[in-house]
Amino acid sequence: MISSGALMVIGFIVENKKMSPTKMALFYFASGILGNLFSVCVQNEVSVGPMTAIMALISGMLGTVIVNWKALAGAGMMRVCLIFMLVFMFIIVLLLSSQSNAGISWEGISMTGEAGGFMAGLPLGMMLMPHALERDSPYVGMVRKIGALLTLIYCGILFPVFFLSVEAEATKWAR
Repeated sequence: MISSGALMVIGFIVENKKMSPTKMALFYFASGILGNLFSVCVQNEVSVGPMTAIMALISGMLGTVIVNWKALAGAGMMRVCLIFMLVFMFIIVLLLSSQSNAGISWEGISMTGEAGGFMAGLPLGMMLMPHALERDSPYVGMVRKIGALLTLIYCGILFPVFFLSVEAEATKWAR
């Protein structure tokens, strides 16, 4: 219920005519997989669900603000308002997903998965989210390269840790 509502609100904000469905699907599934992979590396429990990708959408919107930083320069306090709105959405989604009282069990939601999704979403957002300018500027190109480099570094750290932790668990169970 929480994930569907959050996905509807945040997805509506992210989707626009400049964001192609292919880029959106790539962003959503890559960030969800990387977030859940981070969760498996940090804790022994498997977590599934869309909350990792939803948190990545929030940090991806922060990546959009970074990509469009120069384009938003003439908009006054718009950059500060956007960052404040994203922090507010992050806190709201985090508080809603951390609720474990009221007789409802949220065992499938993993806070480490959400953290991993947030960390994966920022560089992916810098790399894939659309920019406001009609032409590519050197600044946008630099931000996209930084996003690609940070994504490669994140994957370069995450995949070996995952395979080492899976191998350690397999040898522990083999004894």
